[in-house]
Amino acid sequence: MFNDDVHIELLSVPDCPNIALARERVRAALDEAGAFATLHERVIGTDEEAARHGMRGSPTILINGIDPFAQPTMPHSVSCRLYTVDGGVQGSPSIGQLVRAMGASGGGAGSVDAATDPHPVAVRINHGELA
Repeated sequence: MFNDDVHIELLSVPDCPNIALARERVRAALDEAGAFATLHERVIGTDEEAARHGMRGSPTILINGIDPFAQPTMPHSVSCRLYTVDGGVQGSPSIGQLVRAMGASGGGAGSVDAATDPHPVAVRINHGELA
């Protein structure tokens, strides 16, 4: 199901409250799938860096350089990002969503089926309030 060339990058803003959850779920998804991957974390501080590295809110999970959870209209930004999970919102995709995203193209990144896994919501938070 998975090849040996999976590269996962976690992009986050400094002190992201959801990076630990995302990291935990990525590792659990890898364990569940029996997959190995290079896991790298990068802290993003500016909108220019976000655009350069493909961050569409924090945390962003790139699988082989692709964000399988992003909608095409989601802007690159230094903002908080929430994901639709089981009809609610959480700070990371579920373990199942991550397993499906990692295996969508034989171990490479692919998109998650919107019919079963709705796309995430990205929001900006300014001074503790949703913008």
